[in-house]
Amino acid sequence: MKTTISEKPNIILVLVDDMGFADLGITGSEINTPNIDALANNGVLLASMYNCARC
Repeated sequence: MKTTISEKPNIILVLVDDMGFADLGITGSEINTPNIDALANNGVLLASMYNCARC
């Protein structure tokens, strides 16, 4: 029995550099970020991530 997926996943990943946790409106910033806030309010917000990049 073969299963198929009728819809593609709907995923948006936003990667930014030199941004703090509280720099978005959704996390309490004074900066107005309505489009990013709408994405976060209607989806899943990644609340924990660790990056160990080396320059």
